Amino acid sequence: IGLFSFKMQSNLLHSLSTKPVRVVIDAGHGGSFIGTQYNGVLEKNINLIIAKKIQSLASQYNVEVIMTRESDITPGGNELRESLEYIAGLPKNKNADLFISIHTNATENGVDGKIQTSKSGFQIYIPVSSSGVYESSLKFGSVMTEVIKSDYAIEPDLKQMQGNGGNIYILKSATVPALLIECGYMDNPSDLK
Repeated sequence: IGLFSFKMQSNLLHSLSTKPVRVVIDAGHGGSFIGTQYNGVLEKNINLIIAKKIQSLASQYNVEVIMTRESDITPGGNELRESLEYIAGLPKNKNADLFISIHTNATENGVDGKIQTSKSGFQIYIPVSSSGVYESSLKFGSVMTEVIKSDYAIEPDLKQMQGNGGNIYILKSATVPALLIECGYMDNPSDLK
């Protein structure tokens, strides 16, 4: 998703020269943490498919992808807290320029196995305004929104969790421009396709 915005919006990324842009791509959930599910389709599997697609296209755009996982494992350990700390630490540990966490959504109806068509499209979350990377994440998210909206439905406003980053630990702990992208609703047949 974001690879195309990198090429089009190079001013955001410190003027791309011969040095590739290093991006941590987090395929949300994994291992025992399945995320949401809809009629046997697991969020963790969709997230990994999307992340691997980004990885496969990255070199065409002078982007080096650092994956949080490349198979169905819990990155960094089997405990949720240690996994989130590991994921949140990767951008700093790997000297990355950007961080994107890939997720998919579902409504309450989807959790019950019912289809719905009222909610559709992408949502992008950014760190709260008190974060040291808020301004750069805001710019990054705005660029991503513009690029995505040419092909998919997307909510135009960037989202933030209330309070001190809410329950999105990886955004609360961000050290580089960071986004969490909800890539549609699994319980909306059009989005799932």
